[in-house]
Amino acid sequence: PLWHDDVAANLGGWNSESAVAMSGARFVSLTGPVARLERAISSYFLDLASSKGYVEVSPPLVVSRTALEGTSQLPKFENDLFKIVPESHTCNGQDAFLIPTAEVPLTNMHAGQILEEDDLPISYCALTPCFRAEAGSYGRDTRGLIRTHQFYKVE
Repeated sequence: PLWHDDVAANLGGWNSESAVAMSGARFVSLTGPVARLERAISSYFLDLASSKGYVEVSPPLVVSRTALEGTSQLPKFENDLFKIVPESHTCNGQDAFLIPTAEVPLTNMHAGQILEEDDLPISYCALTPCFRAEAGSYGRDTRGLIRTHQFYKVE
């Protein structure tokens, strides 16, 4: 059996060298048939979720400290998050972060609201890039897409 990155490389769609050169370790570029496969799989799962009544959302990829605290990402995972420097951007005066998962913005669409029982359940799905520093993973899972800093996920 082959590692998934070997399969992708054999298909001509795995390029870690250029990604590392422009972004640093634990980034990869998918090209050609592998990039199309990623898009097709994502589309399939978005369509499947939509067919089951989920509402597709294209949420913000930058969220506030409060949004991350409300979903229990902070303070526990702060070292695993990509923080945006305040000189560049803040979220309503708070620290700003790239999302680690679509759960953060999707859940926060109703932050501070009281929802009526008759309106439940509310079912959302989203395809987003997820950004994780994986701070505690040095030396683990160094092959493939398991511990990359950026990956797409349907939730």
